[in-house]
Amino acid sequence: MYKSGDHEKAYALLTAAAADGDALSTYALATWHLFGIYVRKNLKEGNRLLRIAADKNVAAACSDLGVSYYNGWGVRRSYNSAAKFYLRAFLLGDVDAAQWIMQLFYWEGTEVSPRTVGREFGRFQTARGM
Repeated sequence: MYKSGDHEKAYALLTAAAADGDALSTYALATWHLFGIYVRKNLKEGNRLLRIAADKNVAAACSDLGVSYYNGWGVRRSYNSAAKFYLRAFLLGDVDAAQWIMQLFYWEGTEVSPRTVGREFGRFQTARGM
């Protein structure tokens, strides 16, 4: 629908699916808000939706939220939060997030709390039933 130009219908379907709890639809809506696709660009709303999708273990949402925190786009810049979400994305299978983690620790390593990293590994182990 989106490719055919029916943005209104695509937006309505995404909104309905997100309201029903579909994490990928929530992530898609987040990107629409972040980039101003069909809706007015709204970084705060985009990041709010990214957080919902990230809490439902959507790796791309975690990675995008890491970018937002690293750059301070629509949220207060926080290297700890960036590390948290990049690491979560990596643990969920987004191998490209490893590059962001390496960069973050190389350039901003002293700004990242080891507890932040430890909590994410703990969250991962809990999710796997360990």
